[in-house]
Amino acid sequence: MDAKCPHCLFVPESQPGASKALLLHINRFHCLSATVFPRGLDLSIASNAIALSRRATVTSDIGCFVPGCKFTADSWRKVESHVPKTHKDVPGFSTVYAGFNLGITPPSPQLSHPVARAPGRRVFWSSHTSRSPSPDQPPPFLAEERATRPRTSPLTIPSSTRNTPYDRPPQHSRSRSRSPSVSPSKRSTMFNSPSHSSPLGNIAWSRAPSPVLAMNENASEEEEDLSNEEEGGGSEDINMQEEDFMDTEAAEEGIGSEEEEEKESSTSSMVVEKVRQPLLVAGSEISIDDILDRVSLRIIRLEWVSMPCPQLVACQSCQVGLNPKAAIKHALDHGQHITPADRENLSAYLESANLATEKSKLPLPTHGSGPIDGLVVSQGFKCLHCNHAAGAITTMQTHLSKMHRGLLGLYTKNSSPSAVQTYFASKRSPLFAVDTVRTGLSVSSHYSMYLDQLAPLLTTSTRINPPLSANEVPPLLKVMMWHEHLAAHLKDRNNVAKLRALTKLPTSREGISWLGNPLRLAALAYLHDTRKKAQRADLGVRCLLWECPRVVQHGQYWQPLSNEESIEGYARLLHMWTHAILVTLEPNELSGYVFPLSEADRVRATDLKTALRATDQTGTVLALHKFLKPLLYPLDRSKDTTGKFSKWDEVTECLQALTALQDDGNFKPAHSVTQMFAQVAYHIRGAILYEGYLHVREFGGDLYKSVEHEAMQNIRPGILSPYNSCLDYQRFASALAMATNTAPTTRVSPDGMFITFREHTLGIAQWRLGLARLAEEIDRDLTTLCHGQEALLTIPDNIPDDWANNDRGYSWTKNANFLDDKRQLLRTMIEDPSLRLTRIEDDQLKFNPIAVWKFLHQQSLKKKTIFEKKKEGRPFLVK
Repeated sequence: MDAKCPHCLFVPESQPGASKALLLHINRFHCLSATVFPRGLDLSIASNAIALSRRATVTSDIGCFVPGCKFTADSWRKVESHVPKTHKDVPGFSTVYAGFNLGITPPSPQLSHPVARAPGRRVFWSSHTSRSPSPDQPPPFLAEERATRPRTSPLTIPSSTRNTPYDRPPQHSRSRSRSPSVSPSKRSTMFNSPSHSSPLGNIAWSRAPSPVLAMNENASEEEEDLSNEEEGGGSEDINMQEEDFMDTEAAEEGIGSEEEEEKESSTSSMVVEKVRQPLLVAGSEISIDDILDRVSLRIIRLEWVSMPCPQLVACQSCQVGLNPKAAIKHALDHGQHITPADRENLSAYLESANLATEKSKLPLPTHGSGPIDGLVVSQGFKCLHCNHAAGAITTMQTHLSKMHRGLLGLYTKNSSPSAVQTYFASKRSPLFAVDTVRTGLSVSSHYSMYLDQLAPLLTTSTRINPPLSANEVPPLLKVMMWHEHLAAHLKDRNNVAKLRALTKLPTSREGISWLGNPLRLAALAYLHDTRKKAQRADLGVRCLLWECPRVVQHGQYWQPLSNEESIEGYARLLHMWTHAILVTLEPNELSGYVFPLSEADRVRATDLKTALRATDQTGTVLALHKFLKPLLYPLDRSKDTTGKFSKWDEVTECLQALTALQDDGNFKPAHSVTQMFAQVAYHIRGAILYEGYLHVREFGGDLYKSVEHEAMQNIRPGILSPYNSCLDYQRFASALAMATNTAPTTRVSPDGMFITFREHTLGIAQWRLGLARLAEEIDRDLTTLCHGQEALLTIPDNIPDDWANNDRGYSWTKNANFLDDKRQLLRTMIEDPSLRLTRIEDDQLKFNPIAVWKFLHQQSLKKKTIFEKKKEGRPFLVK
């Protein structure tokens, strides 16, 4: 019967080989898909495939299988010609075709036995009649075997002049046959392969053919392939798509030139001595995946890597990777029963498949990837400076000390808890961090793109929102006004960090060395010297340091510190303040903050710097006192002609603001600053006593008169001085810290069903009924507002909550894990196609402003309704 293509107008000219030419044409121009296998791998194992190209329709174009390539053509031969020219890094490959399930097939003879072939030719045969593929009975695999015979003497087999896909010239030329010059070999012993269900459709084996010709040359091209096959000797099955190959055995014996052998090996897509039979259980249609599943094993493929895709065998129970040689023993250790047939097939597969071992260097997932299915997820830690992950905090500490030595902060600032995975259980297999939130998310999903593009901007934002009204300002700040003085530096966390660095003391690894230990020792020596002077002074002198002028003889007296730990704590404040002032005088200071220092203050700062950097440290204590004393005394405003008074002209006021500043841009609460005010008052008294000793000669050796003269300048009531201001601040902060709210007068009825507060009475029964009704309404409204996601919440029985914690961002909601993904509601809204909140343009996720504004307005109305209903739940009053 005449053979013609059922999909186009193609009709082969050579009638004897019409069916074969027609099948070649259909596979190349009308195949449903082309599956690509690396050269040298078994084509009968579907897991060896590395790429797949598909047609949309039977007459549409087919695209290149290389990711990112947009090349398309009407014939697969054009794609095979395009790949080596455009993608030179792609190694040799073979192709398996799958046809459309159209119920149409060209006529072909039924082959019930192997056909004798010339030596070195491949033999394909099938015991089934060629028929259309159908879901109920797909076509079988074709058995393949090299037909060879023992050689008793070297043979001379002329190599084919047929050009390969990589060097064939564009012009159409007929190649010479590759007929051997010897007598035919004995018929090869063939074997039947069992009928089974193929994972691909109607398949045919092929190596990459020559570059495509014009459409009007298709017929002659197909006839040329057929003629080459017929000249080679014997007929082949209609599904056979391979071209001529040299005999591998002959090539090993040196037959043919080395140049031709190298050319043949570099251009042929796949030369296999013997294709392994499909790993099936005898008499059934169970694939290797079924066998793996029965013994609680599975194959994990790292699909983000292609050509070839790395894969490993893993235990489904342990969820860890296994060495292929130990996989069967591991399954037996779990008590799995393995039949002899399954064990034979599984052993053959594990030996032939390219599976990774513990020594293999498998690629790690990219940062922020989701967990790999089939591998156990455990809790560990990830480094914030590289991709390293660890299972224990001690291991992470070791990594930070070795690889990131010199980083600021503790390990808690340089690492974070994270879910981790590993390929194998051995110590040599590295851990890698994964994001469990991305489980089941594709890379191109809107929520995944949100996590990649927008979420980092929010989590890494350093912006600090200022208070919107005076009601958001704590009472202490309304008096101290620290937030207004440092307002220019409190807009960004980076600026706050630079400002905080002024009071951060140097260490052995960072900071200015002479402001570190030398200044610390000078502050300690200064306090020790002050204590000695106070102990030598008369008790009346110490009473002057508590109250001046003295109005009663039985007043209190100043007691110097005797505890060494307290002295070190008080010296630390002096160290911090002196460090902050001297750092701002250094060139290229980062914060840009400037203290209101006079020229005399700058000169004294220079003298202190010189003393701290000197080898002889004997003069540092006196230099430190001379530097601090003017800062702790009242500012001389007699020469100020501007009349613009500001408390920020006092250096101590600026230093108090810097000391109270926290890392989050907030300021310390009242109970945390009372100690600072107490220390400042102590240092002022000590400076007065020290200065009195320095000027005792000016008062005839009378220490009482000398100290009284100094105290009248600073601690006398009724004057503006750092000491008096410090006492006022301390009294106000202490009042705030110790203030308690007294409960109002409340009366409860004997049965407990009525509670009276002043003139109002609450009825408990009516209140309960109202709350129950409102609870049902609010629950329905919350379900609508939360898009049904509230069901995913898990609320622990006990949730800690520190009501006294005033840290920025603190909330009891952060003290427990309520959701695996804290952005679950946002994820639902982004993934909801009806809302259309986001869109993708040029691989970038963008929000739809109109849709977002409309959605926010709707949610605002819903929340307003809920809040109104909450107000309706106020106590029912009994008149």
